Amino acid sequence: RRDGVIYQFEWQRSDSSLLHPGMKVKILFADGEEIGEMTGVLLKEHTAVQLQGQATAAGSHMTTTVLAIFCKPTEEP
Repeated sequence: RRDGVIYQFEWQRSDSSLLHPGMKVKILFADGEEIGEMTGVLLKEHTAVQLQGQATAAGSHMTTTVLAIFCKPTEEP
């Protein structure tokens, strides 16, 4: 438990029905010229739906989800 880090990400135009706490998560990131990878679990998600434009004339909305993911960082070679 103490060796991990909690990362938070914002996912715009999200579909929160695909998520459930405890699911496995893979994070890919750029590490110089190479692609790094970490695995973890989804701790929680918070979803908000917002109107796009003025409230009376808004024709669409956008869904944004914030993900909290617990990962143990990969070992450096």
